[in-house]
Amino acid sequence: MERPSRAIGLGLLVLFVCFGTGLTQAVKIRVITDKGYVRLLPDARSSVIKIAPKGAVLASDDLENEWFRVFLPAKETEYNLIGFIHQSEAEKIEAESLIPGGGASAPKERKHPISAKISGGMVYLKGGFPNTVRDYYDQYFRAEAAAATSLVVLQGGIPPLHNGSGAGAEVVLNFGFISLGLGTEYVRAEKTGTMTFGTRHWGPALLEFSIADRLTVIPAKINIYANILKSRIGHVRLYGGAGMYFGTFSDEWSGVNEKGESFYFRQKARAQDIGYQGGVEIEMNLGENFALVAEGLGQLVKINGFSGSAEGSANWFHPKSGITETSLSGTLYIYEMQSGIDAPWIPNLVIFKTAPTRKSLGLNSRENIRNVAEAKIDFSGYSARIGLRIKF
Repeated sequence: MERPSRAIGLGLLVLFVCFGTGLTQAVKIRVITDKGYVRLLPDARSSVIKIAPKGAVLASDDLENEWFRVFLPAKETEYNLIGFIHQSEAEKIEAESLIPGGGASAPKERKHPISAKISGGMVYLKGGFPNTVRDYYDQYFRAEAAAATSLVVLQGGIPPLHNGSGAGAEVVLNFGFISLGLGTEYVRAEKTGTMTFGTRHWGPALLEFSIADRLTVIPAKINIYANILKSRIGHVRLYGGAGMYFGTFSDEWSGVNEKGESFYFRQKARAQDIGYQGGVEIEMNLGENFALVAEGLGQLVKINGFSGSAEGSANWFHPKSGITETSLSGTLYIYEMQSGIDAPWIPNLVIFKTAPTRKSLGLNSRENIRNVAEAKIDFSGYSARIGLRIKF
């Protein structure tokens, strides 16, 4: 996702600059021929939309490729038509802001003190410890299948949880060069991974193991915007800010153990913390009150202190955790567990009423536990979005 989003952003920026650099200061021009032909397009073959007499003064925004772009008023202070007159038929007489009522005048940009932005797109989240667990079990089941001399089939995988989508809304207060944005969004990333393998040793029978994880985060955030480029077609802005991020982690495990018994385990926990965000926004006008917005942004959000509930079948693969089919409330902990002296350390992410210990888990002399801590999940990442701005 990273390369396409960079290419799209660069293309929009190049397009913006190519159009934007043509903006110059408003001027007055005077017709110097008997008749000045104002055409629809900057082309001598284009239709004539107005014939101005010699000496007529028109509003323009200076010379572009041998043609003056002029503004033709429908009323005293309102402009509905834009035309072009060749430099051989007119001359510039002033290079200053034009005053309505002193002849034809260039239209002033309407101020929009308030706007609303709605956008959505693709998201990449780091995830953190949930991916540590997913990676371990992906490698574990591959190793189990590889060790089975009578392997029949090996399918699937448990990939990391990163990609998702997001949508947001923001109200922006414009103070000129600086703007203030207040908004929220909904970001969600989820991934299900399943490993399936069968061996003749089980009759033959299929062994299936599945992990479905989901991360969601809803921030209430404030941003400060700064204009770095402005043209007649829009703006380019940099922005940054902070917010309170409300995160949710949930997962569900299911499978069949070595005895052929099915099991499940599910849990869900929530927490919130302060996070930070920043990015670049490219705005292209679609009219007086609407604009297309494309933006790339990043966020730094690490949340801990998750609390929630868990439940599972009685023959869940880790029965010493105390999980039952009755929902258990508590805190989300991370830890590593060893089932034997030479066994690997297995990462776990489980809800307990209190921090797990050797005693609470009833471990024997060959089993061990280490690195117990309240879970911290990394919602940091970046996204590319497009949307619509409504100006009031």
